[in-house]
Amino acid sequence: MGSPDKDREEGIESAVDFILRNLGLRGASGQPLYRRVQSVAMVGLYSVMFAKDALREVLSGFDVGSVKVGFKGSTGNKGAVCIRFVVGATPVCVVNVHLSPGQEKVDERCREFRSILQQAFQSVRSHYSILEHDAIIVAGDFNFRVNMDKDDIRRNMTTEQGIQKCIFHDQLTRARKADEYFRYFREPPLRFGPTYKYIACSTEFDWKRAPAWCDRILFTGKQIRSLTYCRHDLSTSDHRPISALFEVVVRLRPPQYRPQNGVPYHHPPNHSYRYEIPTTAGLRVEGESPRLTVHP
Repeated sequence: MGSPDKDREEGIESAVDFILRNLGLRGASGQPLYRRVQSVAMVGLYSVMFAKDALREVLSGFDVGSVKVGFKGSTGNKGAVCIRFVVGATPVCVVNVHLSPGQEKVDERCREFRSILQQAFQSVRSHYSILEHDAIIVAGDFNFRVNMDKDDIRRNMTTEQGIQKCIFHDQLTRARKADEYFRYFREPPLRFGPTYKYIACSTEFDWKRAPAWCDRILFTGKQIRSLTYCRHDLSTSDHRPISALFEVVVRLRPPQYRPQNGVPYHHPPNHSYRYEIPTTAGLRVEGESPRLTVHP
């Protein structure tokens, strides 16, 4: 018998695999185009990565990490799990966070975020810094709230202008301007309603807590840009899930060729490629020479 957490993780992976298989994302031979390549879990946090089969040969350097920040770092009920990998010669890191709740705990959340950035991958087995990666995505329940009292928020939730006023007073938006670590990160334009707190299986807010944009996705890096950022109206929880799509330009190691005499050689080190992710179902890889295009 597996543990409840392990059963849940396997259920998530099976669900993702089922979706990918049934979206018609298969190769000419009928085999799935995407396969699970890495996962990491800690208490209620879980991240799983699927990659297109055609790109697996340029993926390397996989490692995972976790940071506990609950009860001053003694428990994993709050914290982060991380997956890092290298695409060609470009290191990428994806971080899944869950920070402390509470209207007044802005400083505590900022300290927790700092601890995550400083402590992830700091072990005997691995020694990386999150901020050393060329492309970084941080997603999850940041638990930041709106700096307004509940009655003011209730009044403002009835109009688009009022919602924009709430976003103006959003704690994470302000932290990204003031905090020394959050300032590293950007966020796509926030153009959806609050992600918390709803009555489960309903579209109504649960006014035991004031609505807020707790669930967010941040990113940083010179060669990464956001393409989409949206909320999904799945109502099984008191949160609403969100998603984002990014484009990342990466450096590839020089491709190896085997000329007629059978001796392998490489392009010069400055040979570069560009990866573009224009849709959730396609990845185009282009280089100076040769050119390779991969489509689902």
